[in-house]
Amino acid sequence: MNKSVGKIVREYFLDATHEYVEFILWTFTSFPEFWRIPEDGNTPEECLRTQLKEYQEMVYGAKNS
Repeated sequence: MNKSVGKIVREYFLDATHEYVEFILWTFTSFPEFWRIPEDGNTPEECLRTQLKEYQEMVYGAKNS
């Protein structure tokens, strides 16, 4: 991945604390092995982004994603 995982999480959850970033990663993604290829994407980063978007939609609703 080109960016750190925490920075990618904060793209979806702007005010996430370090603790919340870790909570999201360990609870709502396949971290540390994001590779649900091809279901979620073709690369680990695409998989992570797909999983974060799904969680973001759960938290904020589909209209804000």
